[in-house]
Amino acid sequence: MPRRSSVKLLATVLGVTIASSHTSAKPEPHRPRPHLDVYVSAPDQDGGYGRDVDNIPGQQRVDSLHVGLGMVRKHLAENGAHNGAHLAGTDTRRTARVLLSPGVHTLFHEPTGRNRGGHTLVVDSGLSGLRIQGHQAEPSGGDSQSRVPPQPQSWISGGQFVDDGCWEAEPDGATYSCVLTLGDYTDGNDGFDVQVLRVGDEMLTPARTPNAVEDAAGIDGKGRVPSEVSFLYVNQSMMVDDPSTSQSVWVFNAVTGLSDTSSTLPPFMRDPSWGGAMVKMWPTSSWNNYEATINVATPEQREALGLPSTTDTNDDTDDGQQTSWFVVPCPTDVKLDKCDGTDTGMSAGSRFFVFGGDESLDGPGEFTFRALNETHGRLKLIPPLSQTVPQAVVVPSMVTLIQYEEAADVLVSDVGFLDNGYHAHGYQNGFNYDPASSLGIPDDGAVRVRNSTNITIQRCAFANLGGAGVVFEHSSSHSAVLDSSFTDIGQSAIMAIGNSTTQPHHLSLVNNHMSKLGRVFISAGGVYCSACPDTLIEANHIVNVPRWGIHVRSQQGFDANGTEGWSSSARTRIVGNRIEHAGQSSCDFGGLSVIAYSGAPSENSTIAHNGVRDTYGAKTFIVSGGDGEARGQLVSPYMSFGVYLDNEASGYTLDSNVIVNTERASIFYHYGHDNVVTNNVLVNASNTADKDGQIEIVGQVNYTRNNVFERNVVLWGDTLTRALWDGSVANTKGDVYLSSAQDNAYIFYGTGNATDSETVCEDFYANAALTPLGNWSSWTEGGYDTNSMVVLTHNCDGTRNRPYDGPWASADATADTAADARGGHERGGLNFCLGAALSAQLREGLGIGPIPSATCDFSSGGERGTRARHTAAGDAGGVRAPRSPGIGVAGALLATDVRAFAVGIFNEK
Repeated sequence: MPRRSSVKLLATVLGVTIASSHTSAKPEPHRPRPHLDVYVSAPDQDGGYGRDVDNIPGQQRVDSLHVGLGMVRKHLAENGAHNGAHLAGTDTRRTARVLLSPGVHTLFHEPTGRNRGGHTLVVDSGLSGLRIQGHQAEPSGGDSQSRVPPQPQSWISGGQFVDDGCWEAEPDGATYSCVLTLGDYTDGNDGFDVQVLRVGDEMLTPARTPNAVEDAAGIDGKGRVPSEVSFLYVNQSMMVDDPSTSQSVWVFNAVTGLSDTSSTLPPFMRDPSWGGAMVKMWPTSSWNNYEATINVATPEQREALGLPSTTDTNDDTDDGQQTSWFVVPCPTDVKLDKCDGTDTGMSAGSRFFVFGGDESLDGPGEFTFRALNETHGRLKLIPPLSQTVPQAVVVPSMVTLIQYEEAADVLVSDVGFLDNGYHAHGYQNGFNYDPASSLGIPDDGAVRVRNSTNITIQRCAFANLGGAGVVFEHSSSHSAVLDSSFTDIGQSAIMAIGNSTTQPHHLSLVNNHMSKLGRVFISAGGVYCSACPDTLIEANHIVNVPRWGIHVRSQQGFDANGTEGWSSSARTRIVGNRIEHAGQSSCDFGGLSVIAYSGAPSENSTIAHNGVRDTYGAKTFIVSGGDGEARGQLVSPYMSFGVYLDNEASGYTLDSNVIVNTERASIFYHYGHDNVVTNNVLVNASNTADKDGQIEIVGQVNYTRNNVFERNVVLWGDTLTRALWDGSVANTKGDVYLSSAQDNAYIFYGTGNATDSETVCEDFYANAALTPLGNWSSWTEGGYDTNSMVVLTHNCDGTRNRPYDGPWASADATADTAADARGGHERGGLNFCLGAALSAQLREGLGIGPIPSATCDFSSGGERGTRARHTAAGDAGGVRAPRSPGIGVAGALLATDVRAFAVGIFNEK
């Protein structure tokens, strides 16, 4: 993929218009210059450009240029760009618009001389006040149910159409090939590769082995997590120096997945003459993936590298699973210690697939590309199911489509962005902390905002991108991405990156829809900030992402001069976002995740009114198959959190969030201090990996303190860990990690078995693993939740209660369930308890079905317990003020907008 290029297109475009419409006389002082419009037409079916005035917004003027963006640049380059000085002078009062007609606008030299590649549109300080406006979408467009905004009618593409007449059928009748002249698709800076394709409206990635197969059952029947048979698995591995190249390489053998009935590596991978391909590898941590070349180790390499001589333990067949060795080189721009680091290390259980070779081309919607020589390459494609022969195939040939450079007060609206590639290979060394050689989260943005201010991107769409959407960097500030959509994105949707001196700040990222992100590199999120102080992240809908929904960092590192510094994301507000189905391809993350560093100060930031549901996580291991052979196993869900206060993240207020269906804890306090968690609904952390609880807290000496958990509702059933709280609340040196847990409502429904009341009671009250201090009595005796409420799905009467000797024990615990059903019993029936907080729809969403009217146990520090009243039976039940003014019970069981949000996050899939 060619490196970014920078031709200051728009300045020269406006220069011609100025020259043709105005005299060179100097305007009178303090008199605004006339408004300037430049009309840009999309190519017609023959590749030419027409005036198309009827479809250009604001078409009152027709005396401007009507050509494509590429032709405008070519024309102005030939005639000089000196006229651009009109906007580069001291007079900044003139406003100018570039108006795009409907259609797809390319950045190439059309319609003649297709070659010489495309060039980034650079908007610099000379173009302050510029407006780039597309043809507005119909107000009725979009999808209100999924919150996708209307799509624009004007698009800018970083790709080139492949001539439909170029395709030739291969002998198999299903595959088509086209020989590309590489000069048509690149400026020739540093070679070329076809990384993704767009065919019609579909984004295609290269053919792979094994093919991608979604888990038919999935985590929740939705089939959104890749299945075990979608990968091969590293069995034995080592990093060595290849004496023939003086390059560090990974050497490994591989096995198939436990559920793969073939138990055999693909034949081409067992062929010593295999020419190799590309590999996408998930390293040990499963935090990310990366791309590299892969080849079978030759006999010479085996001998030179001193590979161990192993034999296949399966004597009946040579399946290649231990006898075939593969070589993956470490990228030349990655230091050896980092190539073997946490983010890159390869060990037993690392999963991978090979891609890009013709051997993998076997199904609809797959393609391969191989360079034939320096000037030509062959593209092969099996058309997607929507086509019988290839049509409307676009090859992305650029990375950055628009770059703002020291610009100010620029608006782009109602424009779509398509078809970019990427430079990243996915190896990580740090987290986007300058200089750029520090390999962080992939950030190949289609739009880059550098050292600019008051840049607004509104009602735009980003689709079918191999890279990222929008990247803010180099101290950009007071800028916004509003009301836009991001779909089928290879990396993250929106990124803000920098260090202590280059961090972006004062951004507004509001009301955007983001889906199907990280399609190329999984270390991606809807919003990713390595630094973004004073930023508002609000009302975004983020769905189907491989890692984070939102990830915000403050971090320690070094600036471009090597000076140590700390970036900050202080005073950030994360409000009213909805995150669904996060962590589909990685582990150890939060659907909403913030992170800091040792000794970090309080961020004074807010996380409020967000909904996080169905965070998965996936990690792979080597296990023994039924035949005794090593096999790969993909475990999901695995190590996902709802809100992850990671690595000393401190000074956050979490209020009125709804978190549903995580694997580990709904909330994880990880080493931080002064984190206040109030008025949240936390539902069903499954703990299927037999670790953690519904809430997790861990700390460190002389740092972790003043963490609060009050007025929350926690609802959960039986788990392997049996833990409500897990971790530790204090240490032996006097540090108290959790300073207060009070006025909460804990609703435990056990296994959901309506007849097993004794088990439910024992699982809660007699459970020594319930909290870090032991059972419920020990927890309350330690000063926690003495004024909170416990709701069980079965009555624990006096006989059952007394052996547990907790403060909840009372002589009148037995209740009349008929009275409960009528809503008359003072202690309240279960239908009331659950109904007031969650409703029947919520229970159905939980999959626990109808729950019988049974009594609830409301606990407090008093001998007889604190009682609450209700006004009606079942789900219609309301909540009166509790008798004790001290028992907040999550704001009367959250009978406010949080309750409505809790219902909504279940019912809207």
